[in-house]
Amino acid sequence: MPLYVFKCADKTCDNVVEELMKYDERDTFAASNACGKCHSDLIIGVTMHAKTAQDWAGWQAGLSSNMYSSALGRKVVNQREEEKIAKSMGFIPLSDLKKDFVEQKVEATRAEDAYYDKMNDAYQAKVKEGGDTYGAAIRAVEELMPAKQMLKESENDN
Repeated sequence: MPLYVFKCADKTCDNVVEELMKYDERDTFAASNACGKCHSDLIIGVTMHAKTAQDWAGWQAGLSSNMYSSALGRKVVNQREEEKIAKSMGFIPLSDLKKDFVEQKVEATRAEDAYYDKMNDAYQAKVKEGGDTYGAAIRAVEELMPAKQMLKESENDN
């Protein structure tokens, strides 16, 4: 059933009346009623379809799966579903972490990257110094990454 808007015919009056009625009742309503403020005639305004319970029933259908979760790498219906799925996958909400957790993790990763970049540069220089041969590569590994040191680093990682 449409919702009809009736405006006051007097331009100085700003009264608006909204009525829910059948199409064939609107002309009769406008003719038999007057403005409640100034008693001028009513003019039929722009109408729109009223939302009934049946019309609202499927309103979410077009909205489902419209939110993309970058954390999950997929679409989800809403944030609540995203949190539920993330929790089931073992993710921890950022609010549950220590205050500077992310910054500390980023800094530790940068330091580790810098260390491995330095090791790679030293390895490349040793290989080039040895003549870019397979033997030079082996010697570079032996000099820069002794087995005892690598074992010690792997124990520290665990």
